Amino acid sequence: MSRLTMFALFALMAGLIHNAASAQSSTPLPTSATQRAFSQGRSDLSIWFPVKSQEQAQAFWQGDGTQFLTSGTLLIEDKVFGASLELLSDIVGLFRLGVGVTAAVAEKSDSANAAEVAEASEAITRLADSGGTVRVTASLPLLFRAAPAFNSTWAVILGVAGGTEAPGRGGFLEDPAVTGQAGIELFYQRTGLENRISFQFGANARYYAFNKTYGDKAGIGQTAGFLLVPRLGLILLENTRIDLLWRPVRSDAFESLGKLAVTVQQVAR
Repeated sequence: MSRLTMFALFALMAGLIHNAASAQSSTPLPTSATQRAFSQGRSDLSIWFPVKSQEQAQAFWQGDGTQFLTSGTLLIEDKVFGASLELLSDIVGLFRLGVGVTAAVAEKSDSANAAEVAEASEAITRLADSGGTVRVTASLPLLFRAAPAFNSTWAVILGVAGGTEAPGRGGFLEDPAVTGQAGIELFYQRTGLENRISFQFGANARYYAFNKTYGDKAGIGQTAGFLLVPRLGLILLENTRIDLLWRPVRSDAFESLGKLAVTVQQVAR
């Protein structure tokens, strides 16, 4: 799949997300626990563990009921290009659950094993981004601090996820490639007076575990890894976000990842 094709797919995703959002009357949902601004100044949301009931979870995530095509994200880094789409999300108890898919394509070199190297790079990118081609996520807010006088918000989110990929050979049920991850992320967001431009800082620390099948697919002889990823974000018109990612701390499993990446995200409203 070429980069031009990936751009076309992302444009299509953005159109689908826009059209899906136009048919919904609810307020915008976060694309994930780490990628949206939160409602501000709610007196019924405490600072620590602000969500203690499903009603508060719906207030925190600004939505109720199942939402479809909630976000699409484009990832750009050195020699690797990716795109992801959250297909649906819902509030279940205290958690926000999401189901999504991810694709990646790497530039191929002229070496004899170029295809294997590219496949490994793509698998590592999918692992770091979401945990595989297909993923299920769950998010729970731990801290929420709004400062309406400054139009700003602090938040700390706990997130867990599971992912999978079909193996390159053989049946999926015979030897599935599966992953799991758990992480915590800190946010600070400052919004303009008219909510058209926002600036966001975040830092995500995440631990990954995966089976040997996925490790072999990614070309690494390990079954666990760690990433620390600070980021700076610019949010435009409340539904388009551009992030600069930095990966200063990473375990050996993610050594092949670039230290810098850019993401562009379209969020349903």
